[in-house]
Amino acid sequence: MKLDSFEKKVNLITFVICLTIVFSVYREYNTGMIQQSHSVLNQFNDIHASLRTETQLITKFVAASRRYAENYFHLSPNKVSPLFKNLKYDSKIKGAYLNDLPKGYHDQKLGNLTTTDAISSLSNDKKIEINMALEMGSYFAPSLFEIKSSPWFYYTSDNFMYLAPYLEPKDFFFSKEVILEKEFYKNATPQMNPTREGFWTSVYVDEAGLGLMVTYSEPVYAGDVFKGAVSMDITIDQFNSLLKHRDFNIGRLVLYNHAEQILADPSSVESADKKISKAGDLVPLNLINLAKYSKNKRHQHLIELDANLVYYEAFPELSSTLVYFVPANQLKWLTLRKMSPLIVFSLLCLLLIFWLRRAFLNDYVMQQNLIQNAKMSALGRMAAGMAHEINNPLAIIVGKASSLKRSVDSSNTIDTETLSQDLGKILNTANRIAKIINSLRSFSRNGAQDPFFDVSLKSWLAETLELCRQSMLSKAITLNVAEVPDIKIRCRESQLSQVLVNLLNNSVDAVKNQTKKEISLTFEITKKMLHIYVRDTGPQIPDDVQSRLMEPFFTTKAPGAGTGLGLSISLGIMREHGGNIRFIPHDGHTCFVMEVPLSL
Repeated sequence: MKLDSFEKKVNLITFVICLTIVFSVYREYNTGMIQQSHSVLNQFNDIHASLRTETQLITKFVAASRRYAENYFHLSPNKVSPLFKNLKYDSKIKGAYLNDLPKGYHDQKLGNLTTTDAISSLSNDKKIEINMALEMGSYFAPSLFEIKSSPWFYYTSDNFMYLAPYLEPKDFFFSKEVILEKEFYKNATPQMNPTREGFWTSVYVDEAGLGLMVTYSEPVYAGDVFKGAVSMDITIDQFNSLLKHRDFNIGRLVLYNHAEQILADPSSVESADKKISKAGDLVPLNLINLAKYSKNKRHQHLIELDANLVYYEAFPELSSTLVYFVPANQLKWLTLRKMSPLIVFSLLCLLLIFWLRRAFLNDYVMQQNLIQNAKMSALGRMAAGMAHEINNPLAIIVGKASSLKRSVDSSNTIDTETLSQDLGKILNTANRIAKIINSLRSFSRNGAQDPFFDVSLKSWLAETLELCRQSMLSKAITLNVAEVPDIKIRCRESQLSQVLVNLLNNSVDAVKNQTKKEISLTFEITKKMLHIYVRDTGPQIPDDVQSRLMEPFFTTKAPGAGTGLGLSISLGIMREHGGNIRFIPHDGHTCFVMEVPLSL
């Protein structure tokens, strides 16, 4: 059945309201997803910065040690370390190490130097190098107290190793066959590192029992002669500890190096592990490939990749990549959970709207039925009159028709003019009956089935002040405007202008008869608000008046000069904007402040 116009309007309004609610929820959902994404990215950046700080501390320390060593070869080759005399050869272990050390030596995080060569057989150049290592260890020992993330600092040559903090010979001793094949030394040699750059090793198992770790090393040269490598270790758990401290606990943060070995993933990898984990075991392969082939590309938001939302960034300080990935449904569900009060409220609104729709339609149908019943009642009361209205014309038709029939039956000659007149009366009378019937039909028929903006503060203020400038000039009033911040505010321009103009007009009235006629505008920005201060040199407002300033119809002006509605209307406008307007009682001048929300 075709809907009547009223029902169509009600359905259209219902549809528009429901669509608005659904759209608002959808828009809030999108905003929530953006906010969640920003939370993820902010946390990602915080962790990235913490990793960078930790890593730079290591690399700068090693670089400083390298510079110390190379400067020693160049400037102090004849300097002898006091510890050199403590280097003793032990025939039982066939090597030399630091022995008979002074009291408190171990507490200073000084190291042990071990070599397989006899001291007497060392060349002069090798003695210089050993003295350099001993002096470098003593020089940098205090720094090890600050670098708590690193368990070992050492210098490696082709026939000895200085390792700090101190380890007993039984726990560690230099071995050419073992040590010189390690990445931290091998990759520093001229053959493997002709550019003499610092480098990070791949993940390995520490032989001293500290588990999985990586090392940062830099080669040491005396002029053009390669001497050795200065190195510092860092355990996997040091990276894990930085990734653990996060508030946003959905998804996964993984740090892996250039060899695609896991450097940090608190949920799956720790230093105590004996097996080195590969990135492909934890990170989606397409994310690894994406990060590999777009290392230098920065993103401002999460990227949708298959069923995950991902973010990644190269970490050149550690020769690695930090990636974040979370199942898209997980982030969506978290957003919906946070929106649950809004969703419940929206569903209740939808139910209320459909209930109101039904109530409106029922009321409308009831009204239509009442109207129709009233028509039928009136029609019943008019029935006798209608019968008379119809019977009289019918009598005329019957009379004229009977007369014509008699004339025809008696074969009498009928006068053409008389026939025309009688037929005309019959036709006119029939038309009269038709009009009566149409009127009844029209009377009895049920007719129910018939067919807020972001505004630049500078531009808004300039336009508003133009409204008041001439009035101030005519009264010789000086307007002082402080430097206007280059920001945007969220407002209805005309309403906000109305508030400011009202305050300025009040100030004009206050100072126009004063000796000093000045009005000033100053600005202050807090976390979420812009404060616009309007001050004038008018007389102070009494205490008993201050408490009633915002009351409707309250005014201190002469009769006819003011309605007392200006400030109360202004307060209403500001509250509609989510802001406020206040009187500052102890400012030294008459001062009002407008609090306007900043544009998000």
